[in-house]
Amino acid sequence: MKKIKTLSIALALAFTLLSCKEKTAQPARKEFLPALDRATKTTIEIAGYLANFEALDQAIIRFNEFYPDVQFIYSSNSNYNLAKYIETNPGLDIFMVEHKNLKYENNEVFYAKDYCLDLKDFDTSCIIPEALADSYVDGRLLSIPVAMNPVGIVVNKTLLQKEGLSVPLNHKEFFDSLETLKQKGYIPVQGSQRHIYAELVYNKGMSLLSDAAKLKDLLSGKDKDGSIVLSAFEDLETVINKGYTDYELNCTFPGTNYDGSILAFLEGRMPYFVCTTEVTSGIKKRETKSKVFPSAPFEYDFYYAPMGTKGAYVLNRPWNSFSVNKNSEHKELAIEFLRFLATSGELDKMAVTKGMPSVLKNGTYTRFSGIVNPKNVEKVVASAAPIPTSVKEAFFITCNDFGAGKYKTAKEAAAAFVQQCVQ
Repeated sequence: MKKIKTLSIALALAFTLLSCKEKTAQPARKEFLPALDRATKTTIEIAGYLANFEALDQAIIRFNEFYPDVQFIYSSNSNYNLAKYIETNPGLDIFMVEHKNLKYENNEVFYAKDYCLDLKDFDTSCIIPEALADSYVDGRLLSIPVAMNPVGIVVNKTLLQKEGLSVPLNHKEFFDSLETLKQKGYIPVQGSQRHIYAELVYNKGMSLLSDAAKLKDLLSGKDKDGSIVLSAFEDLETVINKGYTDYELNCTFPGTNYDGSILAFLEGRMPYFVCTTEVTSGIKKRETKSKVFPSAPFEYDFYYAPMGTKGAYVLNRPWNSFSVNKNSEHKELAIEFLRFLATSGELDKMAVTKGMPSVLKNGTYTRFSGIVNPKNVEKVVASAAPIPTSVKEAFFITCNDFGAGKYKTAKEAAAAFVQQCVQ
């Protein structure tokens, strides 16, 4: 850092001219060009949802190469009562948000849109549009996404091979494998009871709900039976009634579906672990913490659950993103830091360090090869953003209630879903 501070004017000018030349040649802005006084001294306060945010730490170190006298304070908070947190921490400059904080206008415990600065002048050309779906509200860009977080299943490929099975590519193959695994003494599908039931069929459910005409019928009450999503609930009914999962076992996993669930998967007896890519990112980091995996390693990979006749329902789903506090006393520098994060070079590094799918149009991170350009696809939905958040929430709640035994049949669950959705 001291070397950067003592750069001569000539060298600094040469660096700037070279960077400008590269920017002209690369519209996606792989390189960052500082726009403020690099001798600026201040402290930026950031609040996020992770206790240990290594990817952000690494980004701050790189940002300090441009602004060596800018310090950062990071604190961990929750998306719950975010607005109150912002109000009681007036020095906060940047805070993490998820779709609930920007879209749940009628739920004050989550809603924090009014504190977000409009990032209207941001260049987001290197980011896939699906990643920005939750960042735009009423035409205003209120946050910058840093990763994608689709739901699916982590497959123990070694276990499947041992039992004479291959990774299933469609609905029939998937349910045939569940039956085979059950007969061999496994509980095929596992995960936290707060996640497994909804996330197993979430992509399919959102894909079915993306039919605008049928969604309109649901919201108006015309579709009284919930026929629009009945097949998703029927899949759940089969998984539950056939004993392909176990509610009591799923209740032993933590509600976050994280540490305890991951360690259970690493024991090697869980064929299909229902989770998100955020959870998947933590598996690699916990391999050495497992009492079993180091001596009995196995191959695993993340896939979309193959719930369609042809294959998977592909649904792009953004992870958390960062917003600038509109009341920040350091708006310019807070914006500068997010502008730094939003370059393709930094977003690429963020994906690698965090271990999650990139938001870049041309990212280089290949860990999630199982969901990159999947060959067996039933339907691709760019984003669930057009579906009202109340409907998405109702689907999640109904699925979990179904798993808990509140409903006995798919038709009963679908009818209950309708009651929550009619406007």
